[in-house]
Amino acid sequence: MLFAQISDFHLIEPGRRAFGGIDPTECAERAVRAVNTLDPLPEFVLVTGDIAHDPTPKIYRHARALLDRLRMPYYAIPGNHDGRDPFLEAFGGPACPVDAHGGQGKGERSKAKTVWASSQDFAQYAFERGGYQFIAIDTLDEGAAGGRLCNERLSWLASTLRQTRNTRRVLFLHHPPIDVGHSFMDSIRLEGAEALSKLLREHPAETHILCGHLHRTVSTVWEGAALHMCPGTAHQISLSLQPGAQPMFIHEPPAARLFLETGGNLVSHLVYTDTARPEYPVFPPGRDEPQGDD
Repeated sequence: MLFAQISDFHLIEPGRRAFGGIDPTECAERAVRAVNTLDPLPEFVLVTGDIAHDPTPKIYRHARALLDRLRMPYYAIPGNHDGRDPFLEAFGGPACPVDAHGGQGKGERSKAKTVWASSQDFAQYAFERGGYQFIAIDTLDEGAAGGRLCNERLSWLASTLRQTRNTRRVLFLHHPPIDVGHSFMDSIRLEGAEALSKLLREHPAETHILCGHLHRTVSTVWEGAALHMCPGTAHQISLSLQPGAQPMFIHEPPAARLFLETGGNLVSHLVYTDTARPEYPVFPPGRDEPQGDD
């Protein structure tokens, strides 16, 4: 199994620039092209929130058209900059199958998966791929920068986790559930992470948790789960580990994550999406040692 994660498009009106002079639409288009040219192609893509920066129906129509250029199915969840109603209007269905209620999802993009749990009130759903259970969690708390898991969402998640006992699973959500040492981003992480932690302890299984929101590449282990945070497709947050440091944007290279199941393990690679880099052979013709500077 091979799949990709992209996150934090922050789309505004096409052609406009923000975040220190970046065109988020152009950056998102580069990310889609980068994923489409991977060899081998990922089987599907997880889009982990903040698709829109301005959550208007027009922006979401543009986002849907852009993501529909992907050569593989994709599954989306909202982030704190998204609006749930326009998000679901644009992506509800194959890309966010909250109305499937079990059985086969609808549409061409759904043929390769089986949706076995879904929630109509939130953008939460689950499906099986490659021996893993994929569980989408909606952490959007509209009007707030931080995330939240209310009792309804936690109850749905508990019911879903009971179905995945002793199986391998991937949870994907926008807000990280832990502090990472960046004062500003830690102040707007997931509220209710303690309840999520409790659920993971009650339903042990091999677990990977994929997040966006942070605009940096961070990995750790939390409650026995591998926790992977994905950078954005446009701007990143500057690395500031001093308590109370002023948050800053930085034009570090945008990237995606690529996940490969190999040898019984799910491993993650970082894939830069901004510029094509030249490749050259490690072992040039006629040489049996790596290329070095002569």
